[in-house]
Amino acid sequence: DDISAGERMNLIVWARNSAYRGAAAFGHVALDGSPKLKEDGMPDMLCLSKANDRDYEEQMKRIDMLQQTNAHAGIGNVK
Repeated sequence: DDISAGERMNLIVWARNSAYRGAAAFGHVALDGSPKLKEDGMPDMLCLSKANDRDYEEQMKRIDMLQQTNAHAGIGNVK
């Protein structure tokens, strides 16, 4: 919904049970509980996050290189 007045606040809640955390301690699942697969393709700039993307620096370098290449070729910015 579009907000016409006031402000929007989000609440994020993470919960995991102790058995699940114990499995991580023994290497049965990743410590943060989620698999980290290599992403392919260009990231959505709206979603790219230094806090949440392990490859943030790599992606920013990639985007900068593409923008420089496109600038030399007379193509608009990568989005």
